[in-house]
Amino acid sequence: MGNVKVLGVISARLNSSRLPAKQLLPLAGETMVGRLFQRLEKITLVDQWVLATTADDYNVPLVEWATAAQKSVFAYLGDVSDLVGRIDAIYRQYRPEFIVYVCGDSPLVEIDTMSGMIQLLQSSPEAEIVDYRPLPGRSQFIQGGFNVWKSAMWERIATGSHTADEREHVGYVTRRFPPAERVAYFEDDPLYSTLWHRTSIDTLSDYKFMQTIYQRWYANHPTEEVVPLRWVIELLKQEPELMEINRHVHQRGAGEPVLRVGFAISNRENCQLAIDCARSLQDYHAISVVMLGGGECNKAHEEWNLLPHQELHREMTLQKIHENEPFKLLVTDEENSSMTGVKMVQLQKLMQEDIQGVDWQRECAKWLMSQSEEEDSRSL
Repeated sequence: MGNVKVLGVISARLNSSRLPAKQLLPLAGETMVGRLFQRLEKITLVDQWVLATTADDYNVPLVEWATAAQKSVFAYLGDVSDLVGRIDAIYRQYRPEFIVYVCGDSPLVEIDTMSGMIQLLQSSPEAEIVDYRPLPGRSQFIQGGFNVWKSAMWERIATGSHTADEREHVGYVTRRFPPAERVAYFEDDPLYSTLWHRTSIDTLSDYKFMQTIYQRWYANHPTEEVVPLRWVIELLKQEPELMEINRHVHQRGAGEPVLRVGFAISNRENCQLAIDCARSLQDYHAISVVMLGGGECNKAHEEWNLLPHQELHREMTLQKIHENEPFKLLVTDEENSSMTGVKMVQLQKLMQEDIQGVDWQRECAKWLMSQSEEEDSRSL
């Protein structure tokens, strides 16, 4: 497809288990994926950017967004969890010399760093991948969510990724590759290693943090300017309390099991408590929560609609939802309710527990997890 020397691929799907449709959520008046394109298209070394999604019905709105915004988009027909296969299908179309991969939930990737890494790899004949040069006493850089490879390295990744985790997590297979003789080390600005904080969006807490950052920047800057990561670091040093919005969020690792907890709420007065407890499970334990029913909750609470949720009706009962995709635990505010094959916890029992103080959400998550573990021990 033309003369594409450097290909950029942005992975994005709307099926997030903790924050559905997050790429289409607004950041200061523009979608998150739109803000990401706004940043990345300033990298003049990249010849073509392609949004990589999947061809299932759930991601049609993302394809429609890209078409309307005149962005190149590829909808993969294969396994929705096979991210390596999705990227490789695009790579095979373009056959670039270099490939830049960007995770679609990282709207603060630093374009100067990415440009520098591309230039370094282009000028390093023996290298196939670029990484940060380690700094004495500093082990982490605040930015992440992207990789830069030569085509030879990508082909090793694509052909060497066999397990489900290796196919889903791009580059995970490189842990089995021989160490580093093919790495070019990039000397990034030391400022980016002076502070570490989450800059990806996985949960509602992450989104609220990013909303705050974007709103603060665009309150005093024109919309065509991107949010500089350098400015973000200085802001967080001046106002460290901003980091408390999502400092506690647990990053789910490759191979980590995904547990599913449902919240079936019928009383409007219990909606906020259910939302807070669901968010605590997401943040502290990377649990996949589903808010169930809640017609009144939908109307009264915006956060209910941002969390994974599903309406209940005659054809889609709690029992049927559980049979299709089992819950580890089901929290309900209906007394004396029961359901086959799942441990149920009364929300009223949670309210009776001695869970108090500023860290009550962590304690709420801890208590709910203990109920799940108690059920596991009974089944041994």
